[in-house]
Amino acid sequence: MIESKAQEPDLACREFVEMVTAYLEGALDEQASLAVQSHLSHCPGCDVYLAQMLATIAAVGHVPVESLSSTAKADLTAAFRDFHMRAR
Repeated sequence: MIESKAQEPDLACREFVEMVTAYLEGALDEQASLAVQSHLSHCPGCDVYLAQMLATIAAVGHVPVESLSSTAKADLTAAFRDFHMRAR
């Protein structure tokens, strides 16, 4: 399980966005999950963001890796690597 970075019950929208994938995968600890749910209950913008993420997953969430071109794989790998480097 991934533990929340935030120790306070209130999340900022940026923290929510950083945690949403782990939340959807069920990878957050109970405290972090409750913080996400609490944030969603009073933040209509993040509620819309979550709905958009769920719609995206439903539409393209199961694209087989082997169906991607080598260029697409390289671009995605670079994007994730760059994102994680900026987050540090």
